[in-house]
Amino acid sequence: MGRYTTSSAIYSTQIYRLSNSVVDTATVDYWINKAELEVDSYLAKQYTLPFSTVPAQVKSISEDVSACKIYKQYLYSGDNQNVNEWILELCEDTKDTLEKLAEGKIRLVGSTGSVETNVNTSMKSNLEDIPLIANMDDAYNWNVSNSLLTNISDGRELAD
Repeated sequence: MGRYTTSSAIYSTQIYRLSNSVVDTATVDYWINKAELEVDSYLAKQYTLPFSTVPAQVKSISEDVSACKIYKQYLYSGDNQNVNEWILELCEDTKDTLEKLAEGKIRLVGSTGSVETNVNTSMKSNLEDIPLIANMDDAYNWNVSNSLLTNISDGRELAD
């Protein structure tokens, strides 16, 4: 059983046309675990895991990734052309959503509709107290010592 979804949820929402005699519960649980590891690998870039309360989006994404893995990696082989457009689009859309979550382009929403606050703050910048200087127009405004600027300037003039 997974942390984000269950085999019964997968049977009822994703593979409802298949019985557990076609894909047994142990196999579904195996693919759920693999799917949740993949989901975690994306979410860990932006969120502190595990979630105290699992957002509905994470549950839904985990179900979709589980279905992708069951259909593409378990039921269909590389030489079997039975994969349909629905499966391919589901997998592509789910991966796109995970990438956007990992990049911070979209945020998870909690069950109350608020933005998920379980944001990963473990990565701090080592440049917090250093003023930005990239927007200054003149190299002489970059707080570089005059002797270094003269050497740089002399070196350029000699190269001509």
